[in-house]
Amino acid sequence: MNCVEAAAVLAAPVASTQSREDAQQHVQNCELCSPRTSIDDIMNAVRSKSSGRTLVRTLLVVVGIIELSLALPWLIGVDSWWVTDHHADASHLTRDGMLALVIATCAMISAWSRRYAFFCVVPAALAVVVQLMSGFYDDHHHRISSLFETIHLLHVVVLVLMLFELRSQRTR
Repeated sequence: MNCVEAAAVLAAPVASTQSREDAQQHVQNCELCSPRTSIDDIMNAVRSKSSGRTLVRTLLVVVGIIELSLALPWLIGVDSWWVTDHHADASHLTRDGMLALVIATCAMISAWSRRYAFFCVVPAALAVVVQLMSGFYDDHHHRISSLFETIHLLHVVVLVLMLFELRSQRTR
């Protein structure tokens, strides 16, 4: 196997296991290929690019799943697993469900790709502001208890995680 064939096999989305192993062997043993690209160099580049972001993305997915588990029952006006002594109106739950669905979607998209996270910050921030304003309004008019509204702090957690994901990357 020559250098061009090895590069083509390694770049191909579908290749047999044997041809991939042969291409990797070629890259490791070839004098022309080995100094340019070695498996260890590639793994080090991947580790340096992630720089701990895997934890942030995992947290975004977990909080997004929690938000989604809350949002789906709320959309139809039914209490979810977040149960308190006070029952909320169906309209209140539907509004909360829609905002939680926006936040969950933004969290999942941000976890999927950093470049999409930039565009998800604005709708997530708007959803957080609307949720906080409506929470204060509902609490002020005694429509729902403050304890029930504490679950919406997950919205703020998602927004902070998204902003943390977008922080500038330092180069070594």
